[in-house]
Formats: sequence, structure tokens, C-alpha cells
Amino acid sequence: MNRAVARVPVVREPHAVHRASPLRRLFEPFWVIPALVTPAAVSLGFVLPLLDAALHHQIGGAFPGGPAGARSVLGTVASAMISVTGLVFSITMVVMQLASSQFSPRILQDFLSTRITQWALGVFVASFVYALTVLREVRGAADDAAAFVPQLSVSLAYLLVLTAFALFLAFIRMIMSLIQVSQVVSRVGDRHGHVVEVDERRLADLAREKDLHLDLLPAPGAFLAPGTPLVRVWGEVTDEVRDAVERAVVLDAERRITHDPGFGVRQLVDVAERALSPGINDPTTASQVVFELRRVLGTAVRRQDRPRHVADDDGVARLRIRPATVADLLALGVEEIAHYGADSRQIPRRLADLLDELDDVALDRHRTALDRTRSLVERRLEED
Repeated sequence: MNRAVARVPVVREPHAVHRASPLRRLFEPFWVIPALVTPAAVSLGFVLPLLDAALHHQIGGAFPGGPAGARSVLGTVASAMISVTGLVFSITMVVMQLASSQFSPRILQDFLSTRITQWALGVFVASFVYALTVLREVRGAADDAAAFVPQLSVSLAYLLVLTAFALFLAFIRMIMSLIQVSQVVSRVGDRHGHVVEVDERRLADLAREKDLHLDLLPAPGAFLAPGTPLVRVWGEVTDEVRDAVERAVVLDAERRITHDPGFGVRQLVDVAERALSPGINDPTTASQVVFELRRVLGTAVRRQDRPRHVADDDGVARLRIRPATVADLLALGVEEIAHYGADSRQIPRRLADLLDELDDVALDRHRTALDRTRSLVERRLEED
């Protein structure tokens, strides 16, 4: 009996270009939010002490100190916030300049256009000008007028500092994300992400419930752009099936090692390739990577490859998957290092030793992959 075959894409809606509203275009420049927040802080610094005076110090939980304490707090807030503002943004611009030289100068525009950056600068400067404005309202007993401490105003200065601290943490997190190559590419390409998690049991149960057979097309860690087919379905595809499939497959801009063993090997290989580049020329570091690959690949070759089918509770194969195999991990962990380390005296021999050790502990089913990888390394040794 022939069954209909359909595909479930990553997203179903086509891309559309949306025109920004006039209000959104108004707030796009970097300086707009700081320019609005700062005058508001100054105005609040004038108005709030008037409220303090009207309440006649009957504010529970407000600042309890006297004029000297209030002046100390406000002076500390003002000096600290302006110092932190200059320091943070100076260091950040240096980091962004280094990142722009590695990726593209255009990422500076991304940095300036983020709301966290704009609000962080706005709150930092607002805290500074607010503290200075309130400071002028504090009067001691030795002054011409009666002593006056705007308790509510000083308390708000403290809350502004806490807000600035929270924005500072968000700002640092945003900066670390902004200079990661995956995030840079993601913003430019509007990609949907890598496959980082698959709920295989949910997909198998779905196929059993709807009498379907599913073929998960990408492997763990595979990159999927919007519109890329995600699952091939044998059977009737309804909106319920589409939604269930999309919920069972988690995508992210960054790969994760939990369901993607190839990502761990990829990270080690990247370290070795960078160490073997002509600009660095550090084969000893690359050798350390090969030593670590002995442990990782040694564990892999002692295990069976994962089955390619997931069965339901009745034992019927409902879901076909594409797990990483030992052959894939061997090719990823050895071939590129052998290529870039061909001119090194250490690397080909280290790789040959690695394969000898793996051959001693590997299951028989992995011998073919080991032999193929060994022949490649031997060719590199002969060329050397």
C-alpha cells in the first residue's frame, strides 16, 4: 500500500519585510534613549525633594540618615556612576574594536543599536545627574535654612544604583554574546539554528498515535535555515502533527555537546587547527589535543553505534534518525588535523600512535573506519 510522503519544514511562514513604524524609527538612533532618560532624571531630582518636604519625613523605610550621611551617599553615587560609565564603555569599545577587526566593522552598529546598550548608558548617566541634582537640596543644621534631608529622593538614588547594576550584568552578557562568531553570523543571516535536542520518544509516540512513519532529516548539530525540511512524514500531515514535530526538535544558535558528541570533537580540532596555523605554529598544543582525542575517541570505539530507528511501545520502528557514528567522529577528529599538521614532525606520528591505541580497544565493526583513517595518516607520513 502506497502512503503519501510529506515534509515538515523548520518554519511554515515565509519571510516578509516589515516596515518600521515612525515611533520605532524615532528610537533607533543610539543617543535617543539616553537623551530622554537624562532630562527625566534631572526633572525627578527637582520634583521629588518637594514631595519629601510635603511629607515632613513621614516615610517608612526611607533613608534614615542625617544631612552628612545623605551627602556622602549621593556624592558616592555620583562619582561612582560617572567613573563606571567611562570605564565600562571605554573597555567595551576596545573589545568591540578587536572583534570588528576579526569579524566585520559592521558589528559596531549592532552594538550601538541594541536596547540594552542604550538603556545601560541612559541609566548610568541618569543616576549620575540625579544624584547631583538631589545633592543640592540637602541642607545641614549649620546652613542658613533649617536642616532638610530628602529621604525618599536619597532612597531612589540607591534604587537607581541597583538598577544600574542589573543593567550592567545584562550589558556584559550581551557583549559576550555579541562577539561570538555564531551570534554574529546568526544576526546577519537570520538563521534558525542548530539541532541541539530531539525528543525521540515524543516523535515515536506521535507516529504511533497518528499511524505515521517519520524520518528526521538533520543529524544532531546540523544547521537549519528557515524553510529547510526537518522531518519526512509517511502519512497524513495535519497542523497538529506539524506543531508536535516542531515542539519535539529544539534549535539554537549555538551547538550543545549534550546531544551532539561531534561538537566536543569539533572544539578540540579547532584548537589544534589554530595551533597549527602559520601565524601561531604551536605543534605542541596540537599534540595535547591529540592526547585528549585518545580519551574521547577511545570511549567511542569501544561502543556500538546508536541504532538508526526508534521503535514505539509495540516494537514498531516509527522514527528514523541520523546519529553521529564512530566513523564520523574518527574522520572529524583525525583527518583535518592530519591535513593541517602534514608539515609538522610531531603531528603525523602522534596521529599514528593514536590510531594504534584505538585499534587495540576498538570493536570489530569499527575496523573499517580505523583502516581508512590510518591510510590517510600514513600517506601524510610518507609525504613528510
